[in-house]
Amino acid sequence: MWKITSVLNRRDPAMEEAQNLEALLHGFPLFEHLEPGQLAKLIPAVRFKGFKDEEIVCHCPDAFHDAFVLFNGVVAVSRKKGEILHVLHLEKPGAVFNIGPLVGLGQEEAGVRALGNVEIVALDTQMLKPMLERDPKLGFALACNLSRLALNQLQRQIERYLE
Repeated sequence: MWKITSVLNRRDPAMEEAQNLEALLHGFPLFEHLEPGQLAKLIPAVRFKGFKDEEIVCHCPDAFHDAFVLFNGVVAVSRKKGEILHVLHLEKPGAVFNIGPLVGLGQEEAGVRALGNVEIVALDTQMLKPMLERDPKLGFALACNLSRLALNQLQRQIERYLE
C-alpha cells in the first residue's frame, strides 16, 4: 500500500508539462473542439519558438516542414505571385501560416519576419501526418479548424487589399 501512495503523491514534471501544454493549446482556434485525448496526441509534434524584432521566422519553403501558429506578437508574411509581392501582417493569437505542408499542398513560397518580439508554436508536419492518418476524427477536426482559420485570414487580406 505504501508504494502505491508514494507513487501517487510523487509529482511527474513531464506529465505536468504535458498537461500545461494541453491547456495552453486548447485556447487556440486551431485546436477548438478537440478532446483532451486528441490534444495529448499532438503534443510530441509541438514546439514553442521565440523571435526578436526583424528576425526571420522562416523562409518558405521551410526546411523543417513546420506549420506555424502565432502565439504572441506580430509577424509579416510575404508571398510572391509572379512579379507581385503581397505582405500580410498577422497579429491575432492563433493565426496560422505556412500551412501548405499540413494540408498536403506542398510548401508555400513565402517569407515570415517578426515585427517586435514574437512567440510562435511550430507544428512538425512530418510528425503530424501519420498521427492524423491513424486518427481520422482528429485529422478531420484539425482540417476543419485550419480551413476556417485560413478562410478568415484570406477574407481579411482581401478586405485590406480593397481598402
